[in-house]
Amino acid sequence: MKQSYLRSAAALSALTLASPALAAITVLHSWSMGDAEAGTADNPAAETIIDTVGGVNVTRTGAPTYAALGGGIGVDFNNVGSAHNVAATEYYSSIAGDVNPSDPARWGVEAIVRIDLLPANNQELAVIELGASSGGILLQTFGNGAWGLHRSGVAITSDPNPVLVGQTQHLAAVLNEGAWQLWVDGTLAASFPDAGYNPVAGIRIGAGNAGAGINRGFNGVIDTVRVFEYTGTFDIDQTLVPEPASLSLLGLGALMMLRRRR
Repeated sequence: MKQSYLRSAAALSALTLASPALAAITVLHSWSMGDAEAGTADNPAAETIIDTVGGVNVTRTGAPTYAALGGGIGVDFNNVGSAHNVAATEYYSSIAGDVNPSDPARWGVEAIVRIDLLPANNQELAVIELGASSGGILLQTFGNGAWGLHRSGVAITSDPNPVLVGQTQHLAAVLNEGAWQLWVDGTLAASFPDAGYNPVAGIRIGAGNAGAGINRGFNGVIDTVRVFEYTGTFDIDQTLVPEPASLSLLGLGALMMLRRRR
């Protein structure tokens, strides 16, 4: 888990005081993508990436390397000719990996990423897919080179803004209030209705299938990936969304407390 993306104890304390109904997030799975494996930049990535919480380790295909990202280490994927119908050559996967949230209507997945190649129109480059065959949920690109969310056979939606090539971004897909929500850098970007979903076994990081084959290979660095569930009112600032958003919210919380004292 990258410390540079975590809030300070003081910030969390102030946020809790300002918003007593914040979600309580429980992490189910966490892949640090190099930190737990003592990876170093420009060296080959480990054969196995460890799930430090849920024990669902993922195994390497191809020859990705480690790269520095945000003060930590991530895995740099270099899939050539990436597209939704082109086989991925570099990714991590677990056939038996099962997310298994206790409440299929209140959970999510997030990742810190840097994409290095703007995808062609309507080409899907997958960050992570949970589930398998025609039942997966994917965080990926779609549309005019934008971040997207795809539940195979159900719906697909995307951010109206393009990806920020070469820049670190935080992505999250969250089941909340009867819908899948796509969050990009702390902002709700898109959503579609879905009352609840518990994916079948199968996890892929850096690729996805959403039907047949393992395609949609990612180009860029994937840092910490986490699956979580929550209780209470979902708050994106309880995730790994980067520091600037949390600091601005902390300032807002302090302002709210000052107003209450007047």
